[in-house]
Amino acid sequence: MKKYTIWIIILILMLFIVTVAGWFIWKRTNNEEKESQQMEVIMFHNGTGPMCLDAIEFFESNDIKYTEHLTSDPDFSVQLEIYMAKFNGESEGFSGDFGYYPMIFAGDRAFSGFDDVVERDLMEILKLN
Repeated sequence: MKKYTIWIIILILMLFIVTVAGWFIWKRTNNEEKESQQMEVIMFHNGTGPMCLDAIEFFESNDIKYTEHLTSDPDFSVQLEIYMAKFNGESEGFSGDFGYYPMIFAGDRAFSGFDDVVERDLMEILKLN
């Protein structure tokens, strides 16, 4: 009888360990999925203008991951032309024709310049409200 009791205790402990380990794995996977679901945000900018600096501060203070392309990057113009072509040269925000930096692409929206309106729109489409 004592022999069976020890085996039952061992079995219960093993089940407990597997359950706890499974929960930690599920939790980690769930967090990784949430992080990967953030909409891709791409910003083209010069890194020095006031609107560019405001946009960087906005992204960093809201923990928004973004890909940046600086005017000093060798392929800046080529990459920017690819993104602008997707929007037929039309943008929202401070400029309707990509006239100001930063140029921000998020999902199916393109913004030129950065102000309170662009910030509010980005908050909405990135679901940060």
